[in-house]
Formats: sequence, C-alpha cells, structure tokens
Amino acid sequence: MTLFETPLGERLETALEAGKVDEIASSVDELLDAVWRKQLDEGAIQEATVALQRNARFAHVVAVGDAALATERATIETRRRYCQALIETGALHAAELELVRISNEADVTDKERGEALGLLGRLRKQRYVSGHRGSDLRGAIENYFDGYKGGTDRPWHGVNLLALMHRAVADEIAPPPGLPDREELAGEVLAGVRQTPENQRTIWERNTEVETLVAMGNMDEARTVAEGLAQSRNVNSFELESLRLRGVGVQDHRCQRRGVGHRLPLERQSHRRQPRRRPDYRHQRPRDELAAGRLPTPGGRGPGAVRSDQRRGGGTARAHRDVRDLDLASW
Repeated sequence: MTLFETPLGERLETALEAGKVDEIASSVDELLDAVWRKQLDEGAIQEATVALQRNARFAHVVAVGDAALATERATIETRRRYCQALIETGALHAAELELVRISNEADVTDKERGEALGLLGRLRKQRYVSGHRGSDLRGAIENYFDGYKGGTDRPWHGVNLLALMHRAVADEIAPPPGLPDREELAGEVLAGVRQTPENQRTIWERNTEVETLVAMGNMDEARTVAEGLAQSRNVNSFELESLRLRGVGVQDHRCQRRGVGHRLPLERQSHRRQPRRRPDYRHQRPRDELAAGRLPTPGGRGPGAVRSDQRRGGGTARAHRDVRDLDLASW
C-alpha cells in the first residue's frame, strides 16, 4: 500500500490539489507526527517528499526530510530531495554538508553519487552567481566534471560543465586543470542527447540540446529546437521558464556574441487541460534546474499541479513574457 492509499495520504493529496495553505500545513503536521512516531516506512516518507517538492512546498520538504534523517528513515532519494529543498530555501551550507556526506558514502550507487555531485555543482554555481568567488566557480566545475566522468547522466553533467567553462573564460577565472576541450565536450554532449530518437526526447534533453547548440554557436538550429519546445503540448510554462533561467543565470551578458541577437521563440499558444492521473511518486525524478521537477499544465489536477498564482515569478503570463525575451546571444 502506498502513502496515498491511506487516509493520511489522501488528506495530503486533497490539500495539495486544492492548494489551500492551511490544509496543507495541517496535513504536514499529521505527517510529521507519524514520522516522529515511526509510523511510516521509508517508502511512504519518500512519496511525501516527492509530492511536496513537486508542489514547491520546500519548507515542508525540509521539515519532513529533517525528521526522516533524525529517525533514520530517510532513503538516499529523500536525502537528495531534502538537499534540493534546502538549496531552494537558501540554506546552501546545510545542503552542502549533507551532499558531501552522500557523495563520500561507500555504499551509494554511481547514479546516486552523480546526483549528489550535480547538486553540489548547482549550489556552488548559485553561490558563485551571488558572491563571485572564484573558488565557488572552480568547485562547481570540479563537481560537474566528476559527475561527467562518473558516466551517469552524462549530458546533464556535461552541459553544466560546458556552461561553467564558458563562464570561467568570460570572467577570466582560471579553471581547474585537466578539463576537456570545450568544442569536443559540446560535441559529446550533443551526441549523447541525440542518441534518443527525436520524438522520444524529454523536455530536459531538449533543454540540454538548445543550450549545447548555443555554446557551439549554432544559433539557427537552437532556435528551431526552441520553436519545437514552444509548440509542444507536453511542455508547460514551468519548463520553458527553466530554460530561460538557465541561460540568463549561468552565462550572462559578459558572454555575448557579436552581431544581431537571436531570441528564443518560447511563447506558448495555449494550454490544454490534461486528464487527471494518479502519479507514481516513488519513481519520479525531477531535474535540478529551478524548482526540481516536472509540473503538469497549469490548471491540471493532482498533487503535482501548481496553480499559476502559486508559481514564483508571478505566474504563467509573466513566465511567457520573460521567456519570449530571452536573447540567445546572451548565452
């Protein structure tokens, strides 16, 4: 039996679907009480953290993750999502300590270690953007390079490594030794993404494809891929905003290319209401860029739905306006 087949899980699901803050808080209080009393197993706790995180309830994820760690009922995935939530709430040092522990544990899988390294790279990248310390940028590059060499999810680690190598050049910061050639790395990342048939690529693979094409200077091809993203019924404003923020957050105006800019045509034509489905939270794996997960189309239902008025940045309309204005040349 899954968490969401129990009365406690059903109350949490209903509260998340309704988006009512007080009801969500009350359900989380019940959940925390059950965690502290050791009435929930590791799988149920993991399901709860996935659902809360997909709804951008990061403070609640932190509270549940903390209780799970204290009661020794936190899976590696729960710990990772706990760290993601800490990053979202700005607690970078606390997240760093736990992620370093995960990455150094002898019994974690290569995939789990790669996930931890990716999050370490993310938080150090975020710290560099905020404080401009060269040590943070070099640390992020090393984390993504270690993840890339580890062989799991190479396109994800590779495109982040590529972006930060460009950033180091633009900011005149000496990168760590032993890094691959940027052009060769870009070619490897693009080849890795395109191993998946075009009609089967996820939003995150297309996101990686666009960013890699920009890094290679193939602006027209990047624009074509972006147009396909904007017209797809399977892509929502959250995911388009993620693409926009990756561009402006990692490689800013100091990385501009000469000539006329190429704007990403990411305005959605319409949103189609999606049929309600009960997701299997045990196997969901959101990516690390932005809020940590695929969200259904605005207006959809289910614990994964986030209404536009709950979304950071002012909702769907603002996301469309900002994404339209992304200049590829600024990457």
